[in-house]
Amino acid sequence: MTDFTEQVAADLAAIIGDGGEMSVAATYTPKGGSPAALYGIPMPSNIETDTFSDGTSRIGRMTFVILTADVANPLPFDSISIAGQDWNVTAVRNSGCGKATLELTREVQTMRADANRIRNTGR
Repeated sequence: MTDFTEQVAADLAAIIGDGGEMSVAATYTPKGGSPAALYGIPMPSNIETDTFSDGTSRIGRMTFVILTADVANPLPFDSISIAGQDWNVTAVRNSGCGKATLELTREVQTMRADANRIRNTGR
């Protein structure tokens, strides 16, 4: 079984690591830590509307697969920047095969704040 696990880890490293065929560059920052460059595979994102007491916000959600060799202990409340967009890590699923799947969210737009900004500035 160890040979199989090692082969899976090697295959993932070839696909994800160092700009592999399916990966994109990102910068991972642990809460209170220093940023580190890495590669990962973004899974399709979507926008959901959640209603809060102060208005309605549009929340972006995405998963991002990384190598655990690049980030040994990813945790909720860490952050990651992908293609110039900042995301918050909300959950982490470790596979045990050298990869972790990060559940990410980011606020896309707060409708009430945008309405106030337009009303106050005219744009």
